[in-house]
Amino acid sequence: SRGNASPRTWRLLLLHYLARPVLEQVYPEWQTEGGGFGPQGLALVSRMVDLRRSQGLVDPPGSPVQLTSDGFLFTGKPLTPPRHWEALIRQLSPNEIRRTKHLLP
Repeated sequence: SRGNASPRTWRLLLLHYLARPVLEQVYPEWQTEGGGFGPQGLALVSRMVDLRRSQGLVDPPGSPVQLTSDGFLFTGKPLTPPRHWEALIRQLSPNEIRRTKHLLP
């Protein structure tokens, strides 16, 4: 999404869905620097979830995403078919791809 143009501060929790081998092989620093789902990262995310709940921002019943001791667990079925984004990208012109990557209108 575009940057925040409103006078309000936005907070967001960005989830990366990765297979554990990808996390360990490609992003090892996410585990050793307190990111990912190491003890520090898990504590940070737990505090963020608690803050959301204290502000009345609760997940709907039956949410397919749960916070576990290993991190977030997606328990639902993927909504996007495999290779879907590749098919969409092939439909874009080089100019559309450039504009999208740079968040241009």
